[in-house]
Amino acid sequence: MELLKPDASWFEIDPEYYRHGGSCLNLAESEGIGVHAGQAILVAPPGNGEEALSFMNLGAEVTVLGDSQMLEPVRKLADGAGMQVTLAAGDANDPGAAFGEEAFDAVYCPWGTIDWLEAFDTWAESVANVLKPAGRLVLYDRHPVSSVGAAHKGLFVVGKSYFGDDDPKGHGWTLGDLISSLGAEGLATMLFDEFPDADRFPTPLDGLGIRWDIRWRLPAAMLLVAIRVR
Repeated sequence: MELLKPDASWFEIDPEYYRHGGSCLNLAESEGIGVHAGQAILVAPPGNGEEALSFMNLGAEVTVLGDSQMLEPVRKLADGAGMQVTLAAGDANDPGAAFGEEAFDAVYCPWGTIDWLEAFDTWAESVANVLKPAGRLVLYDRHPVSSVGAAHKGLFVVGKSYFGDDDPKGHGWTLGDLISSLGAEGLATMLFDEFPDADRFPTPLDGLGIRWDIRWRLPAAMLLVAIRVR
């Protein structure tokens, strides 16, 4: 039996999907951010543009923050879909520097944000500053435990430390690090959900060659919703 090899075209984003009102958001993301008409949402970092256009199709007023290189995929997708999204040049690590205080009803951080951040504490402070009172941060990203699993002689084993103390690059982080940094800046976690698969994104667990019923014993993705309480 010959296996069908993936083609690059399989993974291309079709702008027409968004031109006709499409959304890439899963149910947990949509409910977590509570999208409604007129809601001011900041997407930072930009991601690939799919989330921004999805929010627009759901009626929100969307701003995307990042440097010129990060914004280019969003611009390209929006142009292809015939949609106009507000693009703001600046440091996506520091939205407060770009917009000042209480500018948005919600901040959405797309997949890949956590591994890209330089420091949780300064980022959390900046996000809190741009949120209106009772505004919410919504983060859908890789679960840190997804990097712990490994395959050894057909077995599903713990291959790395959850605490990152065996990471030569020092990129380890824990859920405690994240939630504590947010709480210190008045962002109270009101929802934290975990998922065995990552919906539309690949995770380190996906490349292990482990049977799905076993691989799903570890979480691959997480959704965090935090509310500005002060």
